[in-house]
Amino acid sequence: DLLRELGATDSYRDRSTWDMPSIEHHHQNRRFRDWVALIELLRDAWLETNDVDAQRASAIALSWFHFEYPLFKRLGFFAAANGDLPTKTWLNWLLLEDAKWLWSIDTRREVMRLIVQRGASLDMEDQLQLEETILKGPGEAHYSGLTPSTRQYVSDELTWIFLKKLEGATLNLGTVAAETLFDISKRQPNLKLHKYEREEFSSWMSGTGDPDYEEDKVVDIAPREQYELISWLKENQGGADPFATDTWVDYCRQHPLHSITALIALGN
Repeated sequence: DLLRELGATDSYRDRSTWDMPSIEHHHQNRRFRDWVALIELLRDAWLETNDVDAQRASAIALSWFHFEYPLFKRLGFFAAANGDLPTKTWLNWLLLEDAKWLWSIDTRREVMRLIVQRGASLDMEDQLQLEETILKGPGEAHYSGLTPSTRQYVSDELTWIFLKKLEGATLNLGTVAAETLFDISKRQPNLKLHKYEREEFSSWMSGTGDPDYEEDKVVDIAPREQYELISWLKENQGGADPFATDTWVDYCRQHPLHSITALIALGN
């Protein structure tokens, strides 16, 4: 409430997504801010309560969602994904206020975890209702300031990700949703789901020691042919990408004479 008075938060945005990107345990939670320990305590206490008294845990989840800040919506969605809340309840949450929380960047991680973990509990009518909402999209305000081509890509990406998450949970999409997913996949062949659920986050940090670090590294392989190696050395003197690496050191160890010859030729 104090942050609200200072203009740093309101009913539809707060800083919880930046300070703790995932309510569920995830390596993106860096704990840069001490206050996120309170969120972790709430989460862990709720999980323990759910193990011994699911009815009470559901009541807590319902009370969370009725607080107005995004953090409590996230906690509610997390509880719905991991507890026994009726499917109709969390589906209504997703459709509330013209599906505001379905599309909100502040709640995206928890919404997608909910769809993945509980999507199979949707009956056909509910599934089609959710699919129709996804296909309708978030409305023009979501794309404010974007060029037509960028708008098309962002729209395709959002629709594709949500449909893929739902498909992974329910196995069989409705006819219209399945056809739309197929069309977008043809139109945007580079879209993919990442191993560590990167598409569910509004921002992403990756460094040495993170499970996805090697996956994201750019490795430039030194060619074996002498003339190609000389050209490669000429092109790779600047180090344009500070996060890229190459196999030059390994090549020197394995082929010392070729390496020396190439360096002499480069010097001449």
